[in-house]
Amino acid sequence: MSVSVETFTTGLVLVPLIVWQAFHRHPEYSVEIAAMLSGCAVLSLLYFLKTRKLRQTSQNGVPIVDGGVPILGHGLAFNNSPDGFLLECRRRYGSAFTLNLAGSITVVLDGIHGQDFFKAPDRVLSFKEAALRFLVPEFTVGRDSITNDFHTGLVRREFNENNVGDFAQHFEEYLQHCFQEDLGLKHKGEIKQVGDLERLAWRSIAYCSARSFMGPELCTDPEVLDVFIHFNKHCGLLINLNNVTPRWALRFLAASCAKDTATIAKIIIPEIQRRKLEEQPERAGSTGVRSDLLSSLMACKDRDGHAYSPEYLGKRMMTLIFSSMVTTAGALTQVLYDIAGRREYWDRLYQEQATALAQTGGKLTKATLETVPFLTAFIRESMRMGSLPVQQARYCLQDTEVAGYHVPAGTTVVISGVLTAFNETFFKDPSTFNPGRFLDDTGAAIIPKGFFPFGEGRHVCPGRHFAMSEIKTVAIMLMQNYDFRTASGKRPAYNYMPGDVTVVQEPVQFEKK
Repeated sequence: MSVSVETFTTGLVLVPLIVWQAFHRHPEYSVEIAAMLSGCAVLSLLYFLKTRKLRQTSQNGVPIVDGGVPILGHGLAFNNSPDGFLLECRRRYGSAFTLNLAGSITVVLDGIHGQDFFKAPDRVLSFKEAALRFLVPEFTVGRDSITNDFHTGLVRREFNENNVGDFAQHFEEYLQHCFQEDLGLKHKGEIKQVGDLERLAWRSIAYCSARSFMGPELCTDPEVLDVFIHFNKHCGLLINLNNVTPRWALRFLAASCAKDTATIAKIIIPEIQRRKLEEQPERAGSTGVRSDLLSSLMACKDRDGHAYSPEYLGKRMMTLIFSSMVTTAGALTQVLYDIAGRREYWDRLYQEQATALAQTGGKLTKATLETVPFLTAFIRESMRMGSLPVQQARYCLQDTEVAGYHVPAGTTVVISGVLTAFNETFFKDPSTFNPGRFLDDTGAAIIPKGFFPFGEGRHVCPGRHFAMSEIKTVAIMLMQNYDFRTASGKRPAYNYMPGDVTVVQEPVQFEKK
């Protein structure tokens, strides 16, 4: 529940008066009372500065949301129910509005303003500046991974739409190993109930990404898999606490990230040195595609034409690990719960996959992933329904106009996935799960306007095709080897958080085919 500015102003006046009265009655507590008065003064000053900045923003055009509390602003209301809060703000203020999120003045846009947002030049709405401010890179992936993003072009080249399916042929062996570890079902008809699909989803993506990034020698190393699974979560904690935690405390909390980085360095540096002794980077058989991204990283040169050091490449690998897990594992969790809880789609999904596999002799190949349009549509609808409350942040470097509003420099601008996903301008009956909205009249998979979970424009996610191939591969392998359904027979509820969307845990029953 938000509190009005007037209520807090009254409180900030009354509290010091009450404390002052206590000082006269109990002079023996003068030190403690002085500390309380100082705290009230600081709180009042900070609140005044923030509300003044918000008032200036309002006068510049973008409507601001009423209420909020000192220091945290609208952060409490947003934290409590991100989806409900944003939808209510849109109902009251329209398709663009301003929030104070723990001191960060943020303009939230509905997806109908997506073109203005994504086409804005970086000198005005900066992607990198937003990343530097909100990813806490000095404690997570390193500032250089943002200022010198040579890995972005590498990922675009190695994981493009035309060759990303080639990596799927490497996944099958490792996913079978993962499923056996997590489910332990060997014989037809065996049944096991799993308490939560999140662990299975994260481990599946960790195996796929580790194999593609670091090769067959390292991808089953328990320490490597542990970093793939937990580094993202360790970073997420720092990112969420960034605006409300002093730097010294963040440095203390960053110990887990530093440990993860040291673990990868310990493993990857000797591997790089070993590969450098070979005449050529390892390649993936007759396909001509590099078997892992590490070999591609080793072939990269800096601006002076020199190879990067093993230590530097180890740090850059952490950026790739963070990027590969941050959204893919969460999206896969949602997809698996949709498959398990929306059984009316099971037969169509299963038959489409079986037909595609029959055309490739039962082998999961690039062709398999390209001939399952209904699965593709199903995944996209799952991603739409589980859209993030806010995403695609930019930092305004100079006064500009966005969506017809004047936005001052120093403002953060974000697109809301939730507002876009539940906007009837883009999606008819948006609260209904309907994969058909991602199919054309011929049954081919399409991407309609208003669907941009990976962003758009120059900063579109370079690994989006790889992420989709991972999700498809895991879904196909699970459905072809197991029958699984939720205990209730229904899809469990979504659990929206400011930077994530999870699922209210519900047991899922797996039966070996």
